Amino acid sequence: MKPDLTLATLARLQTKFSYVGPAWYRRQIDVPAAWAGHRILFEVERVLWESQVWVDGRYVGRCDSLIAPHVHDLSAWLPPGRHELLVRIDNREIHPGISHRATSYPAAADAFLAHAYTNHTQTIWNGMLGALRLVAEPSLAIERLADFPRRQPAAAMRIEGRLAAAPANGRGAPFRFVLRGADGQALAERVETLGAAGTTTIAFDWVLPSGIDIRPWNEFSPLLYRIEASPVENTSDPFAVRFGFRQLQADAGELSLDGRRIFLRGTLECAVFPLTGYPPTDLDSWRRIMQRAKEWGLNHLRFHSWCPPEAAFDAVDELGLYLQVELPHWSLEVGHHPATWEFLQAEAGRMLAA
Repeated sequence: MKPDLTLATLARLQTKFSYVGPAWYRRQIDVPAAWAGHRILFEVERVLWESQVWVDGRYVGRCDSLIAPHVHDLSAWLPPGRHELLVRIDNREIHPGISHRATSYPAAADAFLAHAYTNHTQTIWNGMLGALRLVAEPSLAIERLADFPRRQPAAAMRIEGRLAAAPANGRGAPFRFVLRGADGQALAERVETLGAAGTTTIAFDWVLPSGIDIRPWNEFSPLLYRIEASPVENTSDPFAVRFGFRQLQADAGELSLDGRRIFLRGTLECAVFPLTGYPPTDLDSWRRIMQRAKEWGLNHLRFHSWCPPEAAFDAVDELGLYLQVELPHWSLEVGHHPATWEFLQAEAGRMLAA
């Protein structure tokens, strides 16, 4: 579009070239012999909107998410040796009804308004962003781990998550959990048997020794701790979670952190990245964005109808801000499209898991 000062050019970002449809990516990969017997995952951090994968001409499967990484399990398809990996990315509107059209605004009538899928702020780009990798994990691995800390009446944590697969012996396997301070020093550790009786669920409470000086996380002192978890038989590459000790509560419409009321001083983030047309996925970019918000006295960002990449969460953990993230939805037709409603419910689960 010609860069004239018109209503159309002021309404939203304009691209010189636009492509909406499937794009194909192909490359040869070499799987080392050391990966035999491992769980092999193909991970793409951010896709707009659908990814499908083939290995050596055989179809593997698809992922469909606007707010969470696309993860394809290629374990059964990649024995050691050379293989061809084929990826199809499709940025077309897969689920109708996540956005209403701006029909009351003629210049924007052809644009979707949900900021996870829009030409208003970011563009409807095509491809893959952020982390793009093949990962080999041991068969006994943690797939997801979350920590729910508290400081009163005693310092403790609720640990929840999931194993990638249950131990083959049916009796479970011992895992070592280590709590580390901001300086990396080990403060406490325990061994927990996971996967007993063929289960993959991780759920236990960990009350810390009374002699540990646990400091709270808040916007003025964003102190972070770290939990590392690994099988006792192999602690070389632990699964790690970084977190702050804090208890967030809501009562009668008021939010409080560790019993002290929070006053949110926030701004709106609608995926406005005009220089690139897509959101960054690196930590330095999000540190710069969040630091600027802090300099203006803000402590809160609302991500309107989208969820930022993981680096944004890492940045606010470090700097002391709160995020309000939302499903990729801005529509007046909630529930009118059953398949879309199921997609949004699944997206909520993926957002919480990621």
